[in-house]
Amino acid sequence: MEPKITVIVPSFNVAPYIGKCLDSILTQTLSEIEVFVVDAYSTDGTREIIEEYVKKDDRLTLLDDIKKSTGYSKNIAIDKANAPYYAIVESDDYIEPDMFEKMYAIANSTGVDFVKANFSTFLGEDDRRYDFPKTVALNGDDYEKIINPQEYPECFRWIMFEWLGLYRVDFLKEHNIRHNESPGAAFQDTGFWFQTFAFATSVYLMRDSFYHYRCDNPYASVKDPKKVLNICREYEYIFSRLKTCESVWNRVKSQYCRGFFYDNYVVFNRISEELKPELVSVMQDVLKNMLAEGGDLNMLEDAEREKAECLLNSQEGFLIAEQKLDEERRDNEKQLLGVLDSRENTFIYGAGSYGANLQYYLDYKGYSIKAFVDGDSKKHGEKLNGKEIISLSEVVATYKRPYFLVANKDHSKEIYETLINHGIPECDIFICDMTKYVKTLI
Repeated sequence: MEPKITVIVPSFNVAPYIGKCLDSILTQTLSEIEVFVVDAYSTDGTREIIEEYVKKDDRLTLLDDIKKSTGYSKNIAIDKANAPYYAIVESDDYIEPDMFEKMYAIANSTGVDFVKANFSTFLGEDDRRYDFPKTVALNGDDYEKIINPQEYPECFRWIMFEWLGLYRVDFLKEHNIRHNESPGAAFQDTGFWFQTFAFATSVYLMRDSFYHYRCDNPYASVKDPKKVLNICREYEYIFSRLKTCESVWNRVKSQYCRGFFYDNYVVFNRISEELKPELVSVMQDVLKNMLAEGGDLNMLEDAEREKAECLLNSQEGFLIAEQKLDEERRDNEKQLLGVLDSRENTFIYGAGSYGANLQYYLDYKGYSIKAFVDGDSKKHGEKLNGKEIISLSEVVATYKRPYFLVANKDHSKEIYETLINHGIPECDIFICDMTKYVKTLI
């Protein structure tokens, strides 16, 4: 059997999760795959579990990550690939059964450099599980068509995780696209995805959602405080790769500066207060060097650019400004929760990523909603995290004095007008920008 897809699974001490991951890969409706599990000498029983799977399925091969570097393990798979396409599944995640079949069909029929699709994050299990559906692109027009990143720089704003894609191996080898082989595992897909977008001339984004990304692995490398500078190092790696090709660098340097600031700002909001000064110092130095090399802040949105300029001006000023934002978040939290104390029939309008995050936040604070409301009739009757998704008309007809939390800040204006047109008074509508309540969304 000639494989159509080479799948890489880097692993290290993931015994509770590796079985579900491998089961989701080996039971794909597209069976013509080869799977390389590259293990960094696990000590918790992971390796023994993998060896049992190897005995049962000859499509699976166990390899050693001798460098204990996720970047190294992924590069091995690209070098050894016997299939025309390459995919990665993280060892604590899992995928839908038809992911490879559907993505391969698009990739093979269009010949694009890579295909990506939507996904969901999750935490917990069974009745304590929360799912958070994610869309890769905010612009719905970016889906279901071939896009040339060299002509459409806005695609650099997509959610970028490499495990969302199916990549043409010839494309990767033609441009020598490699992963940074730094020790450890945190954020090493950053350099890879940036290179793929920098060199690609054709990509395809599917509306389907296939990939389930686990957020509650306590040993996940992105949670390691020792690796807070890894994003900075990844962008240094990207710079070293792209600067050798002047035409490519000149085309993507604005995207590069935006990506550097955005990704590091996410890390900044995740780490403890005592680690922030060191990260901020490095961020300022690297950003100044980028601008000296011809980079600019043109791709940053207004709020992002304001923060970046504050950082360039003063590390202390940046930290003080962020502390003030934290105070505003706490004040906004008191306002929202204070309103809910006097409400009985509370609904979240928006059964997507924003809505799921808002529900999880409220549950964590001890508040419960009646249901989700969504304008997409296809969702009606379904459930999200244990709560039914219903129509606005049903709420108006059934409940007395319903109170609406509008979760989708990007479409809050049109949702607000819809509610008003259905007779909902302004005092019974609360527009929620989740970034004003929590630093980092799941």
